[in-house]
Amino acid sequence: MNKRPRRPVNFKAGCKIDPRDALLEWLNSNATGKQVKLPVVIHYQDAYQLAIARAFIGKSTEDHASDCIQLWLDTSFMGIPLLSQLSYRAPEGVIAVGVWLEGYWGTMPLGFDDLPDGEFPFQVVRVGELMTGQATEQTVFIEADT
Repeated sequence: MNKRPRRPVNFKAGCKIDPRDALLEWLNSNATGKQVKLPVVIHYQDAYQLAIARAFIGKSTEDHASDCIQLWLDTSFMGIPLLSQLSYRAPEGVIAVGVWLEGYWGTMPLGFDDLPDGEFPFQVVRVGELMTGQATEQTVFIEADT
């Protein structure tokens, strides 16, 4: 695989993450083929932070996964693994972290025909900043037309 520097992406505000069904409809209708920036809550399997138990679009680590859009994270296009990048940003010993992830919505990874029930594919290309605090509203961002 030939890794090249990515071109800078300009984002514009997209849809609010609540309600869940409206966001899911918006992502499926507008995000195909465009890069998006999502607020993602990642729960580790344990405090050692060696594996991800689940990931979902959310406002903070206090959100409940059952109320949110569950993600299946495809990190195969990342030069530095997602867990390694998170280890630089997240405090040691936490079991959940909120982070901004950039990538492509709905792109099925090669070799997969289907995903676990209720999970939607998200191809991660860049890890952004940690989310801080509890946001009362949160918006996803989409690649602006150039």
